[in-house]
Amino acid sequence: MIPSIYINSLPLMGYLKDCQKNGLLFHLSDTATIIKQALEICNMENYREHFNFAHNQLIKGKIDPTAMLIWLVDNYPASKKEIENNKSILEKF
Repeated sequence: MIPSIYINSLPLMGYLKDCQKNGLLFHLSDTATIIKQALEICNMENYREHFNFAHNQLIKGKIDPTAMLIWLVDNYPASKKEIENNKSILEKF
């Protein structure tokens, strides 16, 4: 996983907030801070381990919407009934 430096003065929304919360995105707007952050990332000793761990934390508890939709369509209408009877079925994705 590769971290991102997001350069923008607008507030973060949606998945960008999740990435920032998990340390995968750095939301910056001034040049000095951008350069300092880039150098700090480049000089990390355990770069891969750190950001792979952060990535795994980010995706923990999320579903794969593509896999869920494929299952839903492939098994329709039985899949619709299964979801209505057991909402936790979505956790398998």
